[in-house]
Amino acid sequence: MSPSFRGTFYMRQHERIEAGRGLVLVFCDWDVRRMGMVEVLRNYGITDKGVLDAMAQVPRHLFIPDAMRGENAYADHPCPIGFNQTISQPFIVAYMIPELAEHAAQVVAQLNYDNVTIRLGDGAKGLPDEAPFDVIMTACAPADVPQSLVSQLTDTGRMILPVGVGYQRLMIVRKVDGEWSVLPDLAVRFVPMV
Repeated sequence: MSPSFRGTFYMRQHERIEAGRGLVLVFCDWDVRRMGMVEVLRNYGITDKGVLDAMAQVPRHLFIPDAMRGENAYADHPCPIGFNQTISQPFIVAYMIPELAEHAAQVVAQLNYDNVTIRLGDGAKGLPDEAPFDVIMTACAPADVPQSLVSQLTDTGRMILPVGVGYQRLMIVRKVDGEWSVLPDLAVRFVPMV
């Protein structure tokens, strides 16, 4: 006897009903699963509010190709993303972010560098309260050149960053008297700016 379902099912984008032997319903409320992941991170001892807020907002499932997504995109394990690569385990990401910032600050202090400041935050927003900057460099790729970063350059500032989704190129942005230009450079492959 096959199971019967009564009631209304609200499907979100990227979710599907699959038919096979019998009926298989794949139903994921990604928001509920993401909040469950954040609760797991809290239970593991992650307390940094900025990290928890970021993990609660980033739609991790969208970074996993549909064919590999399943319903475990927010489980605490790495997920395949193709090409023998994985998206990292949520706990490891949440654990590493503040650790990396703290480690970088310790190294800078050990080297007696007094002109370096370590910030943990959303790189796409830059540091508008401390702008303008002569140079900006990013090590992750936005889909397009972020206007928020261009606006933080001095009138003679420049920026180099990878840009693109899938196919990426380094872009050299130059600003002169408020006008900016973009010069494509090398083909590259960086993690996306999220």
